[in-house]
Amino acid sequence: MHEIVADLAAHEGPFEPVLDRPNSTIAAEAIERLTHSQLEHALDGHRRGLKVYESLMSLNEVIGTQYGERVLFELLQNAHDAHSPDEKGEITIRLIVHGKESGELLVANKGRPFSSSNLEAIRNIGTSDKEIGEGIGNKGLGFRSVEALTDDVHIFSAGPTAPASKFDGYCFRFATTGEIALRLEAIGADPATAAVVASNIPRYLVPLPVDEQSEEVRRLAGQGYATVVCLPLVSEHAVQLARKQVAAVLQHAAPVQLFLDRLTSLDVAVVALGEVTERKCLSRRVEPVDAPGLPSNFRMERVTLEAESAFLLVRQTLPKVAVLSAVRESIAAASPLKRWLAWKGDAVVSVAVPLGSTTLSAPRLYNFLPMDDQAVSPMAGHIDAPFFADIDRRSLKPDLPLNRYLIKSAAETAATAVLAIVDDDLPMPENSVIDLAAWSGAHMQRIIAAFQALKRPLTTAAIWPVVSGGTSRWASFKTLYAWPELRTKQLTPVHLASVANVDILSGAIGEARLVRVKALAGAISLPLAPTDAKGPLMNYRSVMSDAERLCSSNLRGNHGAGY
Repeated sequence: MHEIVADLAAHEGPFEPVLDRPNSTIAAEAIERLTHSQLEHALDGHRRGLKVYESLMSLNEVIGTQYGERVLFELLQNAHDAHSPDEKGEITIRLIVHGKESGELLVANKGRPFSSSNLEAIRNIGTSDKEIGEGIGNKGLGFRSVEALTDDVHIFSAGPTAPASKFDGYCFRFATTGEIALRLEAIGADPATAAVVASNIPRYLVPLPVDEQSEEVRRLAGQGYATVVCLPLVSEHAVQLARKQVAAVLQHAAPVQLFLDRLTSLDVAVVALGEVTERKCLSRRVEPVDAPGLPSNFRMERVTLEAESAFLLVRQTLPKVAVLSAVRESIAAASPLKRWLAWKGDAVVSVAVPLGSTTLSAPRLYNFLPMDDQAVSPMAGHIDAPFFADIDRRSLKPDLPLNRYLIKSAAETAATAVLAIVDDDLPMPENSVIDLAAWSGAHMQRIIAAFQALKRPLTTAAIWPVVSGGTSRWASFKTLYAWPELRTKQLTPVHLASVANVDILSGAIGEARLVRVKALAGAISLPLAPTDAKGPLMNYRSVMSDAERLCSSNLRGNHGAGY
C-alpha cells in the first residue's frame, strides 16, 4: 500500500485521508490523479506549440508493430521478472475462447504485485523500472507488443490482502481517444482543442481504473496470483493469432522455460466454449551438481523439465570489466548500448546440453527465451546470454563485439565444463561431454581457442569417450580412431581396441555426434582415420589386415559374435 500512498502524495491537490478505506479505492484515486496531471501537461504543451506527444505517438506506432509473433513471449518475460531471483515462481497462461471472434488471453504471475514504478515503466515507452542486468527486459518496450492482439489491454494486480476474491491493487486499462477528449474538456479545453490533443497523445499515457473483473480473473485472484495481464480478443484474426502463440509456447523445439531460473512452473491451458481442449504444465526443477574442478564463478546444475527431460546446465558469471569493455566497443554500431554501461547485475553466460542419448534437433541461441530458428547454436546444445538482439529478440548481429565476446565466453564455459567432468570423473553421460565440446561451423575455432586458453589443447586433451577395450575411458585426438566402415561379425570395436591397443571412439554416440567429432578433429589436422601422423599405426593396420582375412574366409565358431 505504501507505493499507492506515495503516488498520491506526489501529486498536488487535496485528498481524503487514506486510512480505513478499501485498497482498491486508494489505487483508483492514485491512477485518476496521475491521469489528470498527465492531461493537464498535454493540454499545456499543445497551447505552447510543443510536439512532444506527436513524436511519442509515432514512436509508439513503430514499436508496437515490431513484435508481431512474440507477444506471448514478451508477456512471459515480464511475468518472470516480477519474481525475485530466489523465488520459486509460478506463471499461468490461459486462452479462453468464447467464439470464433471472441476470447481473452490471460498471463498471470505470483511475483510482486504492480507498483507505481511498474505503471510508469508501462506508460513511458523506452523506459523500465529494472536496472540493466536485473532481469530479462530492460527497455520497457515489449509490453507494447499487445497491440498485435488487442487495443484494450487490462491489468489487474493484488493489494496487501492477497489472496482475495478479486484483485484490489492497481487495476487499470488505457483510455480511448474519445475518453481522453472528454476528460480534456472537463479540465477546460474546448471541444476542437480536446479532439486535437486526444488524437496526438499516446493512449498508454492515460490509464483509467477498472473494477469489473471476469470470472477467470477473479479465480486467479483467489489462487494467489499477484498480477494478471488480460488481453480481450475481439476478432477472428486476434483469436487465431493467440492460438498460434500459445501453441508456439507449448510445442517450441527449444524449451521456453530452460533458462528461466526464477520459475518452477508455467501452466498453459486453452479453454474453448467452456471445455479445456489443451493443457500442459511446463515444470522446471533444479539440482546443483558438485563439481570441485569448476572455478568459483561457474555453476553446474541438473535441470529437469516436463516429462523428465533433463539438461546439464553450466553457468559462468562474466567479469564486469570485460563485459563493459565489449559494450563500449559495440556502441558505435549499436548506440542503444550506451545504457548498458550502467549495468548493475551480473552478466551470465549459460550452456545446456541434454543428459542422455537424445541429440537436439534445433540447438538454439537464447536471450533468456529462445530466439527464432535463424539463431542456431554452434554447439549441440542451447546457449543463453545477454546478447544484444534486434528489438523483438528474434535474431542478433553476430559480428557485434559484445555478441562475439558472449559466444567466446560460451565456448570457454563449455570447455571448462568438459574438463571438470573428465578430470573429476563426474557421473555424466559421455554424450553430454561430446555435445559440450564438439562445436561446428563458423564457430569451431572458438572451442579450439577455448581449450588452448585453458592450457589443454584439443590435440592432447583426453575428453573423447572410447570403447571399453581401449586404454582408458577417455582419449585425445592424438590417439583416437573412429571405427572403420567395416561390416563383419568377426571383429568388434572392443576386440580391435584391445588387440591393437588403440583408442576407438565409442559407437554409442550416434551418427550426428560422430559427424561433429570428425569435423572438429579434421580442423586441427588430426583426423580419426589411420594416418602416418597417428600411432600405434602398425598395430592398427595389422589388426585390420587380420579383420579382412577373417571376413574373406567367413570364419565361424570361436571367431563369431563372441568377439
